[in-house]
Amino acid sequence: MNGGSTDRTDGPAAPDAGDPARVPLAERLPRNRPRWLLWAGGALALAICLAILLMWGILGPAYIFDLIAAYCA
Repeated sequence: MNGGSTDRTDGPAAPDAGDPARVPLAERLPRNRPRWLLWAGGALALAICLAILLMWGILGPAYIFDLIAAYCA
């Protein structure tokens, strides 16, 4: 046994070890995609908040309220 490893390239039973086209798509995709998407969403939310605070500081709160009113109208 190989200690529970899921590596399919560690023995003579893997003749297509160098051919990535024969490896199923599910095995080629990264397993940490939901965590990556969560971090990307958090970074996007932080960037939006920083942009709003920057506009608030430079242009004043009336500008933000006018943007919201124009969007809702």
